[in-house]
Amino acid sequence: MKTVAVITEFNPFHRGHEYFLRKVRRLSNADNVIAMMSGNIVQRGEPAVFDKFTRARFALLNGADLILELPDAISAGSAPDFAYGAVSIINSLNVVDELWFGSEHGSEDLFDEVSDILIKEPEEFSDILKKELKNGSSFPKARSAALASLLNRDKFVTDDIVSFLSSPNNILGIEYCLALKKLGSNIIPRTITRIGCGYNENDINKQFPSASAIRNTLRENISLIRSHTDSSDPSYKNFVENFKKYIPDNIPQYFDISKLLKRALFPDDFSLILRYKLLCETPETLCRYLDINEDLARRIKTNEHLFKSYTQFALLLKTKNQTYSHISRALAHILFDIKNEDRQKAFSSEYVRVLGFMKNSSVMGLIKKSSDITPAVKPSVQCRVAYSSEVFSSNLYYSVLSHVTDLPYVHEFSHEIVIL
Repeated sequence: MKTVAVITEFNPFHRGHEYFLRKVRRLSNADNVIAMMSGNIVQRGEPAVFDKFTRARFALLNGADLILELPDAISAGSAPDFAYGAVSIINSLNVVDELWFGSEHGSEDLFDEVSDILIKEPEEFSDILKKELKNGSSFPKARSAALASLLNRDKFVTDDIVSFLSSPNNILGIEYCLALKKLGSNIIPRTITRIGCGYNENDINKQFPSASAIRNTLRENISLIRSHTDSSDPSYKNFVENFKKYIPDNIPQYFDISKLLKRALFPDDFSLILRYKLLCETPETLCRYLDINEDLARRIKTNEHLFKSYTQFALLLKTKNQTYSHISRALAHILFDIKNEDRQKAFSSEYVRVLGFMKNSSVMGLIKKSSDITPAVKPSVQCRVAYSSEVFSSNLYYSVLSHVTDLPYVHEFSHEIVIL
C-alpha cells in the first residue's frame, strides 16, 4: 500500500493543480494521495481567496484522498517554517512513502546537492555567507551566492544554479528536502516540472494560468462579481463562463459558479479590522507577533497614519531587505493574532485537523493505526484547545465573509468536514 503526500495552498484550485495531482498519482503509482493544505491564511500573508472547506472539496474531486490543514503559524510562515512545519506533520503520520512537489527544475539531483550543503554547512559555505552578509546582501542572496560558489565546481552550470536558486518553487523544494534531512525522515522527495505560467506570472490566457493570475483576475473584477445579483446579465455571465476555463471541468457539476465567485475574499476586505488592530498596538506589543522585529514594529507605528488599505500599507512598508511577502505575512500575524509562541506550538502539536477525505480510500485507517499525531475529524475538547489560534482566525475569516456576502455566519466547528 503506497501513500504519497503533497504540500499545497490551492489558492484557488485550478486546472494546473488537477494536472499535478493526477500526474503525481500516475507517476508514483500511489494508492493514496494526502494533501497538506493551508487553511484560511496562506503563505504570502493573505486570507485565502476561497475558504478551506471549498478548496478541500475541489481537491478531493480531482485527485486527492485526504486533506489535512496546516496550522496558521505554519501556513502563514516564512518558507523555512512553512516547509519544516508541513514536512514535520507529514513525517509524523508514519504512512507517507514519498513527498511530491512542483518545481521549475524538475529533477531531484540538484535539490539533493543543495540541501546536503545546507544541512552540513561546510566551513567554506559559512565563510562566503558571512562575507556576502557583511557586504550588505540580504540573507537569501547571500545564501545563493555561497551555494553557487560551491556547486560551480561540480557537475552543474553556473547559469543553471543562479536560475535554480531564484525560482520560488525551487526554493520551497529545497526547504522540503532540507526539512526531510533535518528530521532524518525516510520519506523520498520527488518533483514534477511545472507547466504553463510561472509562480508569479499573470498571463491568464496560457493553458495553465497560475493561481496568482486567477486571483488577480478575480480581484480586478470583484466589483462586477459583488454588484450583480442577476446571473443572466451579459457582462457577468461572460465573466462566469471565462472563469470556468480556469478550473477543472467537474467543478461546475457540484458548484453554482456564480455563487462561488461571490464568496471570494481579498486582503483589502480585512483592511478596517487590521487598522483597528494596529491602533491598539505599541512598538513593544507588536514584537509579540510572529516575524516582527523592533525595526518593523517601529516603522509600522511611524507610518500608521498613512494606512489606507492592507495591500497599500504592505507596499508602503516594503524595503530592500524586507519583501512585500514578508511584510504581508507580518500584517497577517497581527490581524489574525498569531504570536511568537504559536510557532513552536504548531510545530509540536499532537493533532492535525482533517478537512476532508474520500470514503473509499484506506488512508484514514492507515493513519489511525500508525500515526504519532492524532487526526482530528470531530475535534475533542483537547483538540479545540490545541487549535485555539485557528478557531479565532477562521471565525474572523468567516465573519468578514458573512459581512461581504450577506451569507449566514458559521462558526469554525460548525463547518462539516468534506466526505466524498
